[in-house]
Amino acid sequence: MSLDDEESESLLPNQSRHQQEFSRLLALSDGVFAIAITLLVLQLTVPEISGGAVAGKLTVQLFDAIPKIVTYAIGFAVIALFWVGHRRMFLLIVKTDGVLTVLNLALLLCIAFMPYPISILGLYGNTAVAVVFYTLTLALGGTVMLATWLYAAIGHRLISPEVSSRVIVHHALRAATAPLVFLLSIPVAQWSPTAAEYSWGFILVLMLVLRRLFRESF
Repeated sequence: MSLDDEESESLLPNQSRHQQEFSRLLALSDGVFAIAITLLVLQLTVPEISGGAVAGKLTVQLFDAIPKIVTYAIGFAVIALFWVGHRRMFLLIVKTDGVLTVLNLALLLCIAFMPYPISILGLYGNTAVAVVFYTLTLALGGTVMLATWLYAAIGHRLISPEVSSRVIVHHALRAATAPLVFLLSIPVAQWSPTAAEYSWGFILVLMLVLRRLFRESF
């Protein structure tokens, strides 16, 4: 930042500066989510077919690509869930500080990295190593999101004073759901990688249960 920029910022009222920083944080976050979710499709390549019997060869190659397509759909859904959780949090967070900025950057680091383990899962989803690698990445991202919310919410440090304790607990439980399910799926992956992947569906089930239990919190 140049001296002119620093001088310009110093002339802004504190509230304007805080709002500006908050807006920049959200803009960066949305940009990283958008790029990460778009990069997922790069693991899907268009089949190159030469010679005759194109229809038959294309059918075979498309059939072989089904695991990658399924992994793409799972990856898209997972990153979308992280974005929804992030959006919900920042509808209640009204200001930021240095620690929250660092925590949010740590979360974005995990989000930006996710296309890599998702690609590994698409290629080697039948192995425990690929499933555990993907699981640990997502569990880490979920844990950072939980830490971000707890830091902002405890003592109403960075959230609106009007937010009830019930809403705080609801969002904490939502944030804890994904890392809990992912971590519990690791032992399952040692027995059956496919069963571990199916177990991730419990995230949606638990989200629906929490929504029902805390429906008056919306």
